[in-house]
Amino acid sequence: MSFRLFFYVSCLALFACLLSACEKDPEAQVVTLNIKAKANGKEFALNEVYTNALGQRYRVNTLLFYLSDLRLLKDDGTEVELFDVILHDFNSPKILTDTLPTGTYTALKFGLGLDSLKNATNPADIAPPNPLSYAVAHYWDWASKYIFAKVEGYVTADLPPCPIKRLFFIQGLTTYSDK
Repeated sequence: MSFRLFFYVSCLALFACLLSACEKDPEAQVVTLNIKAKANGKEFALNEVYTNALGQRYRVNTLLFYLSDLRLLKDDGTEVELFDVILHDFNSPKILTDTLPTGTYTALKFGLGLDSLKNATNPADIAPPNPLSYAVAHYWDWASKYIFAKVEGYVTADLPPCPIKRLFFIQGLTTYSDK
């Protein structure tokens, strides 16, 4: 599959002096995280047909993945935790918001997948709606590991009537990346 995933993060600073009726903490600002993907230079959408670099047509029906240890880097080099774990599902995307201390943030850092400690977590010990709980059903009991990413779809030069279904499940410590 030849689409590159881009994450767009829009940070919105709303100071207490401007929103005194809504905000109680004068040292806080609201940050919004909106995760989007692109395919062939356009905004990605599930169930759309795309063409890869080999000229093969493909359609993605399911795309979901874990992001972990999301943090914002301040201009003084310190990091502020944003979210511990997110399971982003393009079938039901969410725009996430959080309130952080006022400051100038220069970068977003996150792990794609789960680090070794989170990956070793027993989902039976985690209460819903945490994305690591059994309620999410994104865990392989036989491997005692989480599925970091799931991509399901079809690839063929001629989609219907005989598409070739492809399922990709990415899991394991060697696939975790923290940037």
